[in-house]
Amino acid sequence: MIQKVSGTSKIKTQKIIARIESGMFDEIDVDSLVMLLRAFSNNHTVFREISDFVAHNDERKKGITTNSLEAFYLNLKYFIEYISEKKQLDISNPFPLYIKKLMEFQIDKCKNIDLKSKFDTNKLKLKSNINALFIENKKNSTAVLRNTKISKKNFKSIEFLLSFISSIPAFTQKDLLNEIVQVIKDNDLIFDERKFLLQGERLTLCILMLLHDSKFDFKGHKLGSCKISCENTYIPHNMQLSNPDGSISQHIGTFGNLQITGSIILDKKGKDLTVSYPLITTNLKVEEWCHENLFMIKPINEMHPNLLYKFVDFDCELNLEDDGKLSRL
Repeated sequence: MIQKVSGTSKIKTQKIIARIESGMFDEIDVDSLVMLLRAFSNNHTVFREISDFVAHNDERKKGITTNSLEAFYLNLKYFIEYISEKKQLDISNPFPLYIKKLMEFQIDKCKNIDLKSKFDTNKLKLKSNINALFIENKKNSTAVLRNTKISKKNFKSIEFLLSFISSIPAFTQKDLLNEIVQVIKDNDLIFDERKFLLQGERLTLCILMLLHDSKFDFKGHKLGSCKISCENTYIPHNMQLSNPDGSISQHIGTFGNLQITGSIILDKKGKDLTVSYPLITTNLKVEEWCHENLFMIKPINEMHPNLLYKFVDFDCELNLEDDGKLSRL
């Protein structure tokens, strides 16, 4: 039987939903909403991920965001240790256990239609097959083929899984809003879906604030992290373009959309290598949702003092203003 929010918790939740519909809410209201519905989110993994962030905002050790960071970390670890070093992987002898885990993560990035056409299988079957092919030695952190003989199709599927590097966002603004709405519906709460979704962008920004500066422990070289960023951190300022007809026009750049960037740190020959990628994507235009105090104009570098660029700075204490915009505290 599915449990639903009830009693005083339901009354509190209804009040928060009403505030969101009115547009008179902030990140504290969103924090309270996801916490009140956390135990009643059922199988909605994105909603549960957000509520777990709020409940355990010091350091995360599991969840879809942690898995996304770990998958990217293992992808690059394999590239550094094997591909870039032109080192051959011999699966008939014990090899690092993380590579088997990488195979499973890589399956999640594939589409069933592609796996069907290439190997006549799907994600579930291929994962099961990978687990059946190898014996794990967790004490030594190694894996090895269960049998020395392996079919050509199985060998090709393993070869394929280790042939690409891919970073896929853990989830998007659309995923997030869809699950919030569905959890509200599942709990028989009264709300106007149209009015609620009209506040979707502001609601998303509040959630970005909840996730900003989070740490993740996936047992890698060092902790992973996530922070608010944008698609383009700087754009040309007052740059003029010469048109074919001889006229001059102003170049108008854009910072793109706000996002949560995930960062992982690898050990590359004794030195730390930090690599980042879009972890959570949104449709929030930077120019619309960021206060002017987050922008600055300065030369691109000391060698070109007259070449000015406009930067957006998220490396500061962030705050949400009453108008819902992101600003410097």
